[in-house]
Amino acid sequence: MKTPPIGLVHEATIRIDETLVVPRLPAALAAMADMPPVFAIAYMVAFVEVTCIEALAPYMEADEGTVGTQINMSHVAATPIGMTVIARIEPIAAEGRKLMFRVSCKDEQVARRR
Repeated sequence: MKTPPIGLVHEATIRIDETLVVPRLPAALAAMADMPPVFAIAYMVAFVEVTCIEALAPYMEADEGTVGTQINMSHVAATPIGMTVIARIEPIAAEGRKLMFRVSCKDEQVARRR
């Protein structure tokens, strides 16, 4: 894999629907079934990882892939069904095969306030 340029910015959006909310997490996590129907942090983490994969795709060979190994994020507000969430990722460091990203996710309500 070629190292992506530090400072590259990539954004993606996702519209929150009934499949992405806490009560719809897999049955193995049945204790979540009574939670409110808001964007699940588990899906938010997956969305950020997919956004990183999309950003790295031009720098990878056809037989290469990438996986996240560490994450440090805060989920500070609930996002209801119907809202759009924007993920923004930016590579900030590279050490061999390890990359570090600055990431953020904002729903349309938070984005309007800024």
